[in-house]
Amino acid sequence: MENNKQELLALGSIVVLKGGYKKLMIVGRMQLQGEEEKLWDYLGVLYPEGYLGNDYTFLFNNEDIDEVIFKEIGRGSCRERV
Repeated sequence: MENNKQELLALGSIVVLKGGYKKLMIVGRMQLQGEEEKLWDYLGVLYPEGYLGNDYTFLFNNEDIDEVIFKEIGRGSCRERV
C-alpha cells in the first residue's frame, strides 16, 4: 500500500468534491476500507454539521477534490484561507 500522490492536505482542511456542492472537513487521512483494504487519501464529514454518524462520512482521494475552501497548516496557529 503505497501512496505516490501529491502531499496530503492537513486535518481540518475544508474542501468541495468534484460534482458536489456541500463542504467537507477532512477528519482522517490514509484510510483503509473493507476487507480488500482499499486505501483512500481522506475521510471527511459534512461542514459545518460535523459527524452525524457513519452514513454521513465520505472517503475520497486528492483527485476527487474540486476546490479547497480552507487549508489547515499543520499543528501550529498558522492558517491559510484559500
